[in-house]
Amino acid sequence: MAALREHDLAEFLKRKHAAFNGLLLFGNDESAISSAVRQVVAAMPDGEEPLRLDASSLKSDPAALDDAFRSMSLLGDRRLIIVAGVDENHLSHVQQVLDTKTPGNFVVLVAGSLKKGSKFRSAVEGNPLFAAMGFYEETGGALVLRVQTVLRQYSMGFADGAAERFVDLCGADRSVLISEAEKLALYCYPNKTVSIADVEAVCGDQAAFEADTLIAAVLDGDLERTDRMFSSMMLSGDAKSVLIMLQMYLARLENVSAGLSAKPPFFGSQQEMAGRQLRLLSGDDLGRMQVSVQAAILQSRQMADLGDAITGRCLLSLARMVRQSRARAA
Repeated sequence: MAALREHDLAEFLKRKHAAFNGLLLFGNDESAISSAVRQVVAAMPDGEEPLRLDASSLKSDPAALDDAFRSMSLLGDRRLIIVAGVDENHLSHVQQVLDTKTPGNFVVLVAGSLKKGSKFRSAVEGNPLFAAMGFYEETGGALVLRVQTVLRQYSMGFADGAAERFVDLCGADRSVLISEAEKLALYCYPNKTVSIADVEAVCGDQAAFEADTLIAAVLDGDLERTDRMFSSMMLSGDAKSVLIMLQMYLARLENVSAGLSAKPPFFGSQQEMAGRQLRLLSGDDLGRMQVSVQAAILQSRQMADLGDAITGRCLLSLARMVRQSRARAA
C-alpha cells in the first residue's frame, strides 16, 4: 500500500486497520512516532496489553515475531504487537509476516530513518496488507502553522512576531510545542491575541537562550566559541533543533536585507545582533547560508545517527564563512 500521510492515521485506525496486518512507523522525529504508537494502542479493542518486542531479540529467535503474529486469541480478538528498533538488517526477520496473505495479529514496526530506496521500506510499502508512515522534524514555517492551528481551537491568534518567538523558545519537538501552546492559551484566556510578552512570560526555555548565544557566535565568525557552545548543547541534549532555529533567523535577516520586512521580529539582544550582522552580510551571503543550513537539515534527517556531526560541521562552516567576510571588510 502507498505510504499514509500523518493526518490519515486516525481514519486508518478507525475504518481500515482491520483489513491490514500491520503498520510501519519510521523517521527521525521520535516524539511524533511515540505519539503515533500511543494512538495505535488507544485505537485497538480493549483486551490484552500489547506485546512489545525489541528488534535485536529477533536475531537470536528469528521465529518469535511470526509465532506471535499467528497466535490469535481464543476470543477472536487481534492482539497488538509492537516491534521497536527495526532497521534494514531486520527484513529477513519480518519477511514471513509480510509474505502472509491471511489475517493475523496487528504488527506495528517502529524504525528510525529509512531512505526512499530502502529495501525494508519498499517491502512494506509494496505489501497490500501493510501501511507505512514517515515522521520527520518540521522546519520553521511548518512549526509556526502547527502552533497557530492549536491556538485557533481556542479562537486565539498570535500578534506579529509572537509565533516565531514561540518556536524560538520551544524548539522543534511537536509534543512540547503542542503542550506549550495549550498552556499559553490557558494563560492568555479570554484574550483573543497572544503577544510576544505573553510568549516570553509562559514559554521561557533556558536552552533557547543558549541557542541564541550559539547563533550569535556563528554569525560573528567566532569559530572557537561556536565549537565550545555546540559541544555544550550537544552534551545537554539541547542541540537537536539548532539548525531549524538558525534557518528561521537567517530567513528573517534575509527578509530585512531584501526590504521585505520593515519591522523584523527581532527581540531583546537579537536586535543589536541583527543590526551588526546585516551590516556585514549581504543578501547573497544570507541566501548561500540558508542553502547550506537546509542541506544540513536534509542530511541529518536522512542519516539521523550522524545528526550531531552534520550539525556541528555546518555551524563551523558558516562561522568560517562569516570570518572570511569580516576579514575582507576590514
